[in-house]
Order: sequence, then C-alpha cells, then structure tokens
Amino acid sequence: MEHYFGTATFPRSRAFFCFDWEFALTDSLDRPEDYTPFRPVQLPHDWSVDYPLDEGAPSCGSGGYARCGIGWYRKKFCIHPLPQELYSLYFEGVYMNCDLWVNDHYAGGHVKCGSAGNHTPG
Repeated sequence: MEHYFGTATFPRSRAFFCFDWEFALTDSLDRPEDYTPFRPVQLPHDWSVDYPLDEGAPSCGSGGYARCGIGWYRKKFCIHPLPQELYSLYFEGVYMNCDLWVNDHYAGGHVKCGSAGNHTPG
C-alpha cells in the first residue's frame, strides 16, 4: 500500500504505507469505540487466517469455512497540507467492501475487489 502526495510546485511523491496499522474484528457496521481492542498488524494482512476453521461458519465450504465478521483497520499519520492542493490515498488489494474515513469524515468506498480512494482537499 502506498500513499501518494504531491503538488504543482513539488513533484509527486509517494510513501510506502504498509507498516504500523491496527486491526479489530467486530460484528458491527458501527465504527469501533476508542476502547475497542485493536492489535498491531502489517499489510498485506488477511485476518481470516488468524482464526481456526469452523464448519459452521457462514462462509461455508466455498469460503473455506473461515470466520466471518467486519474488519476495521486504522492508521495514524501526519502530512503537512498545502492550501489548494489535492492529496490522494491509493489502496491496492482491498478485499470485498470498503469504506474509507479520514479524520472522522467519510472519504469514499468500494464494493467488491479492487481499490478505494478519494481526492480530498489539503
């Protein structure tokens, strides 16, 4: 995963973004509260391999009997925005459905496999 940033004045630059993520598995579409236990992970990450297979799982045999749920990832990072510039986050390998939030604001989403992202003002 890379974070691309740049301006008209400065060339586009990008940063490798795979480290220092946190993950929580829930059964709720509601954003986890601050007290929800998140654990450190690095990307790429597949949370389904962290749990034992379960023949009673809703994923059934076609889903490998993997545990189901809603995975939440979060990362803290800092940029120094410049006025009137655009910044983008590009994610590779987002599996299934994704909603992206930046600083408590919905920034975009994606349904099925692929990427999620949105250009947001600096």
